[in-house]
Amino acid sequence: MTSYSSNANVQNLVYGTTNSDWDAASTAARDVATSVINAKLDRTTDIASASDLVTRCCTLLAAGILSTSPSDKVGENTYWKQGMILLEQLRGDDVDDASWGKVVPIERFGSRSELYEDRYALW
Repeated sequence: MTSYSSNANVQNLVYGTTNSDWDAASTAARDVATSVINAKLDRTTDIASASDLVTRCCTLLAAGILSTSPSDKVGENTYWKQGMILLEQLRGDDVDDASWGKVVPIERFGSRSELYEDRYALW
């Protein structure tokens, strides 16, 4: 697995500095954040060369994981919330970020047609 972002990015955001003692926790948080991003973008493989936005999104999500105590909810963490907002905006940002153009079958007025993500359907 290729984790997006870097330990230094996450640690600088959360703690304002880097420390190799935090590397294991930072790596684990980045791995989870990368999995969340891949799941949302419907990817089965990691992005070979992640865009700046994907890197920033991973940094925010990992920072949210890393800075949330076990007794708190990660979904209420500000970094996590901002990362999820950015994640919603990622789809289609960079053609290399995901495989777009999947066929989505739709039913319209009793007839079956196919809608491609790069086309618009007018209702």
